[in-house]
Amino acid sequence: PAKLRYVQPVALPLYPEGARVGTEIRVVGNDAGEQLSILAGTLARLDREAPEYGIGKFNDFNTFYIQAASGTSGGSSGSPVIDIRGRVVALNAGGSTGAQSSFYLPLDRVQRALKLIQAGQPVTRGTLQTVLAYTPYDELIRLGLRAETEQAAREAFPTQTGMLVVREVQPGSTTDGKLQPGDILTRVNGKLVSTFLPLDEVLDASVGQTVEIEVERGGERLVQRLPVQDLHSITPAEYLEFGDAVVHTLSYQMARHFNTPVRGVFVANPGYVLGAAGVPRGAVISNFNGQPVADLAAFEQIVAKLPDGGRAAVRFTTLDDPKGSDTRVLRMDRSWFPARH
Repeated sequence: PAKLRYVQPVALPLYPEGARVGTEIRVVGNDAGEQLSILAGTLARLDREAPEYGIGKFNDFNTFYIQAASGTSGGSSGSPVIDIRGRVVALNAGGSTGAQSSFYLPLDRVQRALKLIQAGQPVTRGTLQTVLAYTPYDELIRLGLRAETEQAAREAFPTQTGMLVVREVQPGSTTDGKLQPGDILTRVNGKLVSTFLPLDEVLDASVGQTVEIEVERGGERLVQRLPVQDLHSITPAEYLEFGDAVVHTLSYQMARHFNTPVRGVFVANPGYVLGAAGVPRGAVISNFNGQPVADLAAFEQIVAKLPDGGRAAVRFTTLDDPKGSDTRVLRMDRSWFPARH
């Protein structure tokens, strides 16, 4: 902001508690690429499931979204959703192409991240590599929710209509085999939990530690002590460029679509070398030149030994056949395309 000339920037305060059903809002942003658009709406839901954009796309999870009929489109992502007093109550994150529905990200965890950044501290993010879904009580009873647990949850959270249920457990994770789809999450570190926010608070504060997770499975109460993994460790922050190709370690986000452990190298762009070999965009390389590939560092060591014009076998999987694999022969080109990390 200090480098702005002839402009006085105005700060909009974050006000997550202002997101309530019926609140009149305005979305200020560059809707459809326009320089400035102001769209009106009314908050209709605070507990919408995260929108699904399809296999292979970025899909959020383990969070509620806020819904309104403001009709935002491309270019509005990240725009502030403000109330009548100019306070930001949410951030625009997505929309529906077949309706006027817009989806906003709640500000609770955004506000936490901002305060940590302002204090010069790292923004810790914890994960159990598990996808949860908010499920109404009627369905929970069919899954085996005990009557005393339902009574305790309804008394503790009178405005809530359900609890969290395990939907997916990532294969190969530390949670694999300990939690199962259909498990009802009841308590975390002994505290009753029914929504995502209190769970996130515990996980983000317990990276590298263990947490006590209590679930009910078919009417039986189970208590597990689970290690909390650093979400940043399974989120790529670097990539390798060689032969005009771009690859990076497989991310947790994409591993969910493949339903495989977070292991291997993801082809972000096949470029010349991988494209000529028939390795498509979005493939996951598990073996290169006869050696297993666990992450980008292992892949880079193997590639570094391959001379210009050298050939190597590449084994990979694709989203079309995530349980199968294909093998192609690659010919290295170091003359026209230098390697860069």
